[in-house]
Amino acid sequence: MDEYAMKFYEEITASIEVLKDENVYIIYFFKLPFCNGLNKFEKQLFLENIDRSNPQSKLMDIMKYSDQVKYELETDYKLKEFAGQIPLIGVIFSNIEFWKDLSLLISLCLNILNFLSSHYEQTVQTLCIDDGLCLEIKKWNEIQTLGILNEHEYDALTKSLSLTQCVIGCLIYLEYMMRKSPSIYKLNREQAEELNLIGSSKTLFILSRTFIEITTSFSIIYYTGVVVFGFLGIYKSNFFFSFLLLEIITRFKTLQNVLVAIKNPYKELILIFILWIILIYYFSIIGYLWLRENHFPRPDKDCNSLLKCVATIFHQNNRMDNGISGYLTARNSKASKNPFTLRFFYDEIGNLMLKILIGNMISGIIIDNFAALRKSETEMIYDMNNICTICALKKDKITKIYKNYGKDYSTHQNIDHSVFNYIFYIIYLYKKEKTELNGMESYIYDSAFVQKDITWFPNKKLYIAKPEELEIDSDEDDED
Repeated sequence: MDEYAMKFYEEITASIEVLKDENVYIIYFFKLPFCNGLNKFEKQLFLENIDRSNPQSKLMDIMKYSDQVKYELETDYKLKEFAGQIPLIGVIFSNIEFWKDLSLLISLCLNILNFLSSHYEQTVQTLCIDDGLCLEIKKWNEIQTLGILNEHEYDALTKSLSLTQCVIGCLIYLEYMMRKSPSIYKLNREQAEELNLIGSSKTLFILSRTFIEITTSFSIIYYTGVVVFGFLGIYKSNFFFSFLLLEIITRFKTLQNVLVAIKNPYKELILIFILWIILIYYFSIIGYLWLRENHFPRPDKDCNSLLKCVATIFHQNNRMDNGISGYLTARNSKASKNPFTLRFFYDEIGNLMLKILIGNMISGIIIDNFAALRKSETEMIYDMNNICTICALKKDKITKIYKNYGKDYSTHQNIDHSVFNYIFYIIYLYKKEKTELNGMESYIYDSAFVQKDITWFPNKKLYIAKPEELEIDSDEDDED
């Protein structure tokens, strides 16, 4: 009974270390039931996205994340509690990560089936008008067969997979909307109360902000696309399921960095594109005035107007390996005797400016941004694995101290200074009646919610360590 009681106590409670008046205290608190709804994927996503530029920014992000997740976890808990009364829906909502994985697997299977089976076959039909007059009509038909499966069996297989995929996609979308929308609404209502808005202005503020945040959220847009392309895959073509393979981008940060490396410098890329268009316009004027008749393969179609000349140079410059000069006709014999003609400078300068310089400028900006993001990701992984988010002490030092007391670093990371225990404690204080707060809870509540202060976190402090154990050695100080 004692072992059962202790196990039950460990499951429903958690602990954190708090700094007050230069002393570290351990606080045990009741972990609210809905806190268990924060799954491993969401925890990992938060740890990856936290601002790790300095210890203070990490602690401020913990407090911000607590505000964002407090309504979402509660809504998710109530949703699962309601869904638990309906067995089928309960299984779906309580294992949403599994269904996301299954959705990706089905999408992958559908695309592999399309890849291996889709082909065209030619059929010949004979149409006879009279006894002596017959015509052969050739027609290409799309056929989808795979191995021992004929066309009808293959169609039945893909239809069942498509329907399953679409149903799962709709349930994932429904669960996400039901979990996110109420939390976004409540956060905006809380913000409206902080701004002292009343009446219709408060309602308009809450509804407009909620609508904008929902409709512009990347996750909402993505899951809407999953549902739309799922239905298109059923009623139009299985090829629409190829969109669902983009799920892999949401799962790997390195792939996200590739897209971010293009998105972040969008202003520079737009300006370079404008410069490129201007340069093409200049070269189009030269081609229109002096090179149109003798150097364009089809002067009556390619460059009979300045607009068509711009379109031709824009199109052909991208197609040819050596730019627009690869499309123009070869230089004549007269030009070969005197190579330094207008055509010579047109070809060489055009290839240098329109093809080489602009291309290298664009690739250089994207590569530099990707390298910076990759470096930031490497630093983030190092920080996650080697520096405690709460106390900002290094893993080696914590391990050395804990070893003296028969403990290891995992105890520190998962129990003593667990990031999510601090988040759960902040949520616990927010939900608790303010008249029931004790002295320590009132101190932390005032710091966290009123003053927005982080001094109550045990920065460079450990409850288990003696003061002399926390002193930094000279070698470590030099390294820092």
